[in-house]
Amino acid sequence: MSFEIIDFLNTKPDPLTLLSSINAYLEFYTYIGGDSVSLQDIIVYDRVKNLKLLASGRFGFVERWLQHITTSFDEKYLDEIRAAVFAVKMEKAEPNKEVHARGVGSKTEVAGSMPELEHVPETGVVTRFAPEPSGFMHIGHLKALMISDYYARKYNGKLILRFDDTNPSKEKAEFVDNLINDIESVHIKPDETTHTSTNFAFIEQCALKLINDGLAYMDDTVDLKTQRANLEASPHRDTSPEVNLERFRVLQSGSEEGQRWCLRAKIDHAHKVGLMRDPVIYRYNGEPHLIYGDKYKAYPTYDLACPVIDSIEGVTHAMRSSEYHERDAQYMWFLEKLELRIVHIVDFSRLNFNYTIMSKRSLKELVEEEVAEGWNDPRFPTIQGLLRRGMTVESLRQFILGQGCSKKQNTQEWEKLYTVNKQNIDNDCPRYLCVPLENSIELELSNIDSIMFNRPFNRHNPELGNRDVPITKKMLLPGLEKDIIPQNKNQFTMIGYSGCSIESREEGKIVASVSDEIDPRKPKNKLQYVSVDSGVEVKMIFFDHLITIKKLKDEDWRNHVNPESRFEIIGLAEPAVANLKVNDMIQFERVGYFRLDHIDDNGQLVFYNIPDGKLAVIKVRRD
Repeated sequence: MSFEIIDFLNTKPDPLTLLSSINAYLEFYTYIGGDSVSLQDIIVYDRVKNLKLLASGRFGFVERWLQHITTSFDEKYLDEIRAAVFAVKMEKAEPNKEVHARGVGSKTEVAGSMPELEHVPETGVVTRFAPEPSGFMHIGHLKALMISDYYARKYNGKLILRFDDTNPSKEKAEFVDNLINDIESVHIKPDETTHTSTNFAFIEQCALKLINDGLAYMDDTVDLKTQRANLEASPHRDTSPEVNLERFRVLQSGSEEGQRWCLRAKIDHAHKVGLMRDPVIYRYNGEPHLIYGDKYKAYPTYDLACPVIDSIEGVTHAMRSSEYHERDAQYMWFLEKLELRIVHIVDFSRLNFNYTIMSKRSLKELVEEEVAEGWNDPRFPTIQGLLRRGMTVESLRQFILGQGCSKKQNTQEWEKLYTVNKQNIDNDCPRYLCVPLENSIELELSNIDSIMFNRPFNRHNPELGNRDVPITKKMLLPGLEKDIIPQNKNQFTMIGYSGCSIESREEGKIVASVSDEIDPRKPKNKLQYVSVDSGVEVKMIFFDHLITIKKLKDEDWRNHVNPESRFEIIGLAEPAVANLKVNDMIQFERVGYFRLDHIDDNGQLVFYNIPDGKLAVIKVRRD
């Protein structure tokens, strides 16, 4: 029933049928969606919690289940869960024209808010993804990439990957290589790869045309920011084209005299939009270029290079996040004045997350100052960081395309994305037993010496197979701040195995016997367990946000670093974990989902926790 519950709810059964069906299922299981509270449990909980029939006392198993839910889930997160459910429903929607398969290993993807494009040529839509190789790709960049890829495939066109290599001060070969790897890791294959620098000669001719047409001038104003803020005209604004051409050549020479000049577009120095106030379109840079070395000393800015290259490379639709919206008029001004083919702009909202730094400059500082362990730190919003933390490409695609091209600005919660991710990985995750060592309780089984108990890896997915779990005289049970088994209770269940009767207890130890007379479904306390003799010690690493402030604006991130964003738990796991490989995703029952990140120098398996969308696991303080 667990995998059919949503379909069952969609039939809108009457309350009696609904509660009777759920009660019958819960007679044999503690939860609806697995071995712990799942999204399916929350969906059903939201549906039945206020039904008056519950007061009749006829649905004892439902009442027991409701107690479990209310003690482990905070209702204030129901709105977020409902939003995530909507995204999951979209994945199950019947395919239509806006649904297509894309990439190795990706499943059918959904275009939740992806509108039809206008001005679609018969030859297909050409889009581009144009990153500056000055950092690693993060989830904000991924939105632009996935939307560009989506429309290129939908309209039988092509996707161009273009490296915007116009600022050698920031660019590194390392960033180029990692951008290529990141794009491959999200199962997207561009049809063509180019560099802006390949067309530097053509961009130079465009700059010369603007100068000759009286639409650009050379300037040596020291404080451009103040001049533009005050709507002041540069004293060089009306310099003749002949003088401007001479000064442009001096700029290109890289001489000491040339270094003080820049080229500005002559648009409107008093325009109400700041980006239209005679922007800089060429400037000096003496750093060697990644491809051309010391060949150039002056480089075009993004404002000039982007529209020019979009047009000459055949881009039909430029997908741009809303942060570039105020540049749209400027973009079109260059195409018009240079008499280049028009490119259609498609805007969409920028993807931001709470408690998250998205600025490449700040991320770079976090790496350089060793606050983070690298660009692939699991606390980073980079693609490498997200994948390392157990995020799947399918979940990213589902979440991003579910938002689509909406222009509405909003800041997302990571919990929404990880709730979707949990739904995608749950069925394929094998379950293992693991007991955290801290506060653990020794269990002595008086009527057991040593046996092997065959147990499925995931009772919802028989294809994952079974494994043998050792049951020995000395076992380990998890401990909590309060007694794991209340003093007035003398029975508990070893999950998936048997009911047990307590014979005696002392601090840190319980003596019990396995009993066939105890229905393992009855005791409220259902515990994971591991054999002391054959267990494997593992390290589980949990992460929280790097910063403690919800929205970081103009503040220094150094004032808001979370001092407890990474913490470790040592556990004892069943011996079958020794067969796992790096990158395998699993669930430690009643502990959480994990990805095997690496095996350390001592041979210890190091697992990174995969969030499941429950805010309750976050343990550190927030501003």
